[in-house]
Amino acid sequence: MGSYLKFNGISSDEFYNNNTIAKKLFDVNQHAILDSVADHNSQPKEEIIQILKELFKQNNVLPHFQTHWKIENN
Repeated sequence: MGSYLKFNGISSDEFYNNNTIAKKLFDVNQHAILDSVADHNSQPKEEIIQILKELFKQNNVLPHFQTHWKIENN
């Protein structure tokens, strides 16, 4: 997330929009969003991906998420 935000000139506060759960989740685990993250917190992989998808949707950049995350029912 850090690279995406920096590259696009978006502050983390703006992107997360007061979603403290997502901010904590992705700031702490920003380099390991795949299977290993599910082992480090109480949320399953699918829920983490859904949170990330919602963040991109809320920021009107859902096509970016859909392009780079090839998951079923995107």
